[in-house]
Amino acid sequence: MKTSAKKMLYRVMLVALISAMLFSTGCSCLFPSPTPYGPRVTGDGAGGAIAVYEVRKGSNQRAFYAQKISSGGDALWGRKGVLVGSGYKTSDSFFNLHIVSDGSGGALVAWIARPSSRQREYISHVTRVDFEGNILWQKEVRAVDHMISDGAGGAIIATDYSYNERTLFVIKLDSEGNFPWGEDGVWMYCEDYDHNSLYLASDDSGGAIVI
Repeated sequence: MKTSAKKMLYRVMLVALISAMLFSTGCSCLFPSPTPYGPRVTGDGAGGAIAVYEVRKGSNQRAFYAQKISSGGDALWGRKGVLVGSGYKTSDSFFNLHIVSDGSGGALVAWIARPSSRQREYISHVTRVDFEGNILWQKEVRAVDHMISDGAGGAIIATDYSYNERTLFVIKLDSEGNFPWGEDGVWMYCEDYDHNSLYLASDDSGGAIVI
């Protein structure tokens, strides 16, 4: 098969897979509707996908679900998926949701919300879900602007969230939810830093290349 034909086939398969996921989870985000919002998607390593998406439960209440779709387009974690967490937000979370494969049929999901309607500060979480949809652990982190897999069941995240400084933090969570580089990770001061220019790439040795 020619390269161009292969690319077209892969695109068609991807569209079909995501469409199956949206409709099998009851997602109406392709149509005018207040709920849900998303999803973000990663591969499951076996021809399927795992997605994270947001559902509005009230004017400011949000719930975050993870759903696994088989290579045949079947929803494997129930009708709605697995409840990852919930909280309060005044805006939709599409740009705050992140998901990467854990390399074992599960995923690591990053999401953000306020724990109560009275609290003003948002809290960022990273949650690991195994291949059967079980929550293995959940950790609070400084923030998540970008996230990649560490290649060993964990994740590496980067954020510029700091107080009155342009400081870039690169934080690692291992497969057990520990912080091998410390909770603030590796940090550096960046003059005239623009978070829209930040990218991460794996170094294939458990670390990351920061761009």
